[in-house]
Amino acid sequence: MELFSSSMRKLWKEWNLRVSVLLSLALQIILITLGNRRKHNHKLWISIVVWCAYLSADVVATFALGISTNNVSEIYDKKCGSMDANTELPAFWAPFLLLHLGGPDTITAYALEDNELWLRHFLGLAIQTGMAIYIFITAWIGSHLSILYLLMFVAGLIKYGERTWVLRKASIKTIRESIVDVGISSSDLDLTGFGQDEGYTLFDAYRLVRIYFRPLFLNFKVPMLVTNITSTTLEHRFQIIEAALGFMYDNLYTKAPLLYTRRGLELRVITFFLTSSVSVLFPVVVIHDKHKFSNTDVTITFILLVGAIILELYSAVLVLSSDRFHVWLIEHGKLSSMKALECFRTQNRWSNNMSQFSLLSFIMKEKPLPCPNILKHLCLDKKLEKQRYAADMEIHNNLKTLIFLYLQEKAIAQRAQIPPRVDSIDVGHMGLNFTEELEKSILAWHVATDIRYELDEEDVKRHGHAFELHCGLICQISRYMFYLMVLHPNMISDGSMNQITLPSILLAARSLEFTSKIEACQRFNELLTISETYLYRRRLVQSEGENDNDNDIKIFLKNRLPKLLRTLSQQALEERWKIISWTWLEMFPYAAIKCRGIQHAQHLKNGGEFLTHVWFMASVLIGFTHEDFTPHPSADPISINLVMPLLKRPHLFDFPEEATNPQV
Repeated sequence: MELFSSSMRKLWKEWNLRVSVLLSLALQIILITLGNRRKHNHKLWISIVVWCAYLSADVVATFALGISTNNVSEIYDKKCGSMDANTELPAFWAPFLLLHLGGPDTITAYALEDNELWLRHFLGLAIQTGMAIYIFITAWIGSHLSILYLLMFVAGLIKYGERTWVLRKASIKTIRESIVDVGISSSDLDLTGFGQDEGYTLFDAYRLVRIYFRPLFLNFKVPMLVTNITSTTLEHRFQIIEAALGFMYDNLYTKAPLLYTRRGLELRVITFFLTSSVSVLFPVVVIHDKHKFSNTDVTITFILLVGAIILELYSAVLVLSSDRFHVWLIEHGKLSSMKALECFRTQNRWSNNMSQFSLLSFIMKEKPLPCPNILKHLCLDKKLEKQRYAADMEIHNNLKTLIFLYLQEKAIAQRAQIPPRVDSIDVGHMGLNFTEELEKSILAWHVATDIRYELDEEDVKRHGHAFELHCGLICQISRYMFYLMVLHPNMISDGSMNQITLPSILLAARSLEFTSKIEACQRFNELLTISETYLYRRRLVQSEGENDNDNDIKIFLKNRLPKLLRTLSQQALEERWKIISWTWLEMFPYAAIKCRGIQHAQHLKNGGEFLTHVWFMASVLIGFTHEDFTPHPSADPISINLVMPLLKRPHLFDFPEEATNPQV
C-alpha cells in the first residue's frame, strides 16, 4: 500500500522547487526585517522567530539547490544534453539561492558561536558555488537567459563571500589576533573636547568602540579614559553607552565590518547594478520568448527579482539610517545631509528593559502554569515556570540616576582621597564576601532585601517619599540580579554555588504553604531547614561520602543567611536600608565588571542587559576595576556615606511613584 498516490508524488515533483525558492525568499524577508529589531527589542517571540528563520534559511536554500541540481542532471541524462524551456527557467533560480545564502546585511550570526563556524560556511560556499556552476554548465544552451544567469551568479557569489568574510572577521580568534594591532594614543582617550548633541554623541561612541571593543570583548586590561566625569550629563553618558553597544552589536552580528568600508561599498554597488540589470533585461527575454516558458515559472522568477531589488533597497535605507553612516557624515562634515536623513532613523538602540524575579512571589505560587502535567511530562515545567516569574520592567531614569551618581561620587572621593566622616557605620561582619562568593551573596542579599522590604513597607512609607523611592530602586536592583542568577547564571557565575543549590531552595519553597508574603518572611527559617533536608537527602542518593561543597551550602543556609537577617533586624530603619543600599550599589557594578566581555556581547542579541550598560559605564567612562569595590561596609566608610546624601536631592528623583514600584 502506497502512502502517497502517484498524483500526489507528481504534484510534489512539480512544485517542490517552486515552493522551496519562495520559502527561501520569505525567510530572507523575515531576517532582514526582524534581524535588526532584536538589538532593541526584548520580546521573546522576536528571538524565537529570528532563531527559526536563521536556522531554516540555509537549509531551505541548500535543499532547493539540491533539487535543481537533481532536476538538470535527470533531464540531461534522459535527453542526452538537450534542455527544454521548462528546465531552463527553474535552473535560472540557482543564483538567487546563492544570493539568499549570503543572507541580509542585518544578521550574519544569530549567536557568537556562529562566527566560530566561518570555516563551515566557507566549505558551504565552495560546495554550493560548485553546485550552481554545475547547474549553469549543464543548463547552458547559449540563450539570453544563460547570460542573465551569469550576471546573477556573480551577484550571488559576492553576497555569499561577504557573509563568510564577515563571520571570520567576528570570530574570537581573529579578534584576538588583531588586538596587537590596536594602538591607543592619549589623544584617542581624550573625549573632553566634544559636545553633547546627537552627532557628537555618536562620534564619541564610535571612537570608544574603536579603542575598547577588542580589549573589552576579551577582558584585556584597558587604559583609563581621559575625561572629566562631571563634564557631561547623565543623559549624554547613557546615550554614548547605548550607541557604543550598538556599534559592538553591529561588529559581531551584522555585515557592518565590511559594509562601511570602501571595498564593501564597491561590492554593494556591483551587486545592486547586476541585480537591477537582470530585473530590467528579464522582461525583454520573456517578451521575446513569451510562449516558451511556463506562466507559473515566469511569475515566480518575477517575484524573486522584485524580492531581490526590494531587499537591496531596504538594506540601503537601513544603511542610510544607521548610526555608523551618521558618523561617516560627521567625519566628512556633511551635517546638513545628516539632518535630512533624520526621518529614516529610529531612536531605539536597545530594549531599555530590566527583568525582575522575586523569590517571595515564587514561593507564593502567584502565577501557576497552564497544563502543568503536560509540561511536566515534556520536562518543560521548571524552565517555563522560571520564565513566567520573570517580569519585564522598563528602566526609568531615576534608577540610572541613582547608580550613576553613586559611582561618580565614589570615583571623586577615591581620587581626591577624601577622609571618612566620623559617623561611619560600624556593623559586625555578616559572614558574606561578594568578592569571593558572588552567587551566594546575591542569593542572601536578595532574600534579605525582599524580606526587609515586605516587613518594613509601612515604616518606609511613613519615612517620606524620597526614602520610599530609594528603597524601591534598591529592590529593583535586587530582583534584577536574582533574575540573572536564576535565568542567566553564566553572567555572574563564580563557582560558589553548585548546580543543585538554587533548585533545592526553589523546590523547598514550593513545599511550604503560605497565606501571605508577610507569613513567608516570618517563616523563612522553616524554608531554610527544608532546603537543608533536601540537600542532605540528595547527597545520600548521589553519594555515600561527604561532600565539602554540600556541607558549605548547609552552613550557608543554616547559619550565614539567618545571621544576615538577624544583623539587619537589629539596625534602625534608616541604618538598615543604608547597609542594604550600599551593598547593592557596590555589588551591582562589581558583578558587571567581573562578567566576561563575551557574555556581555552574547546578550546584546536579545535586546541587551542593563548589567552590560553598567559595565561599560563603570569600567570605561569612569575607570573602575573590580579591585575598587569592597565587600563590607565597615571596610569602605567613604562610599557608604555617599548613599543617604543622595536622598537630599529630590529634584533628581522626580518621576511618578508607580514607575518605581518593585512588586513583581
